[in-house]
Amino acid sequence: MEISRRARALATLTAASALALTACGGSSSGTDSSSTSSSSSSQSAAPSSESTPAQSDAPSEGSVKATRSGLTFDVPDGWETIDPSALAGDSSKAPDALDEVAKSAGMSPEEFLQNMSQTIDVLVLGETKDGFAQNINVIANPQPLDEKQLRATLEQQNATVTKTEQVTTAGGKAALATYTMTVGSQTVEGKMLAVPSAEGAGVITVSTLDRGDTDTIMSTVVKSVQAV
Repeated sequence: MEISRRARALATLTAASALALTACGGSSSGTDSSSTSSSSSSQSAAPSSESTPAQSDAPSEGSVKATRSGLTFDVPDGWETIDPSALAGDSSKAPDALDEVAKSAGMSPEEFLQNMSQTIDVLVLGETKDGFAQNINVIANPQPLDEKQLRATLEQQNATVTKTEQVTTAGGKAALATYTMTVGSQTVEGKMLAVPSAEGAGVITVSTLDRGDTDTIMSTVVKSVQAV
């Protein structure tokens, strides 16, 4: 089975994040906040205490529920969970980081959030390192996905896939791809996991600038992910 059009749109947002979420940041119009954009030298505004982003109904602290994907999984403590669908109707509640990403993608915040709400199930923003906001995002795909399909999807977005494998989760075997992608002057270290679900598959992507960080975060996801 081929990856759905919506899943390809997600891959464009997550894997080819120069235009969207993998870099979770903004343009160099810089404020003094802590997170930055995926495009080259931009300085992003990390989600601040003044922002009131909509949050998902997480089952417990450190855990995220991806409703459309039908999955829950653990994330590092202190990471911020955002429900794009809830934000789409009121962009004023969006954290500064997303506002900056919209600008770098050539969209208004309203347009960007509307597009994101149609593809992204859950977005989780973490620590900013070297001007890059670590992040996890999830999309619901209507069909199961295997290693070959993950590789093809990533390579279509100019990612360099270094490894594909099967891993065991509470929901069964899942396909996992490890890749790198050049975004501006930075190299994004990513992992994409396709977890079987009642809806087909939940595609969970982890993006950081450090391979060790990406490995650690994805290991937490693999060990904890399960059906809602």
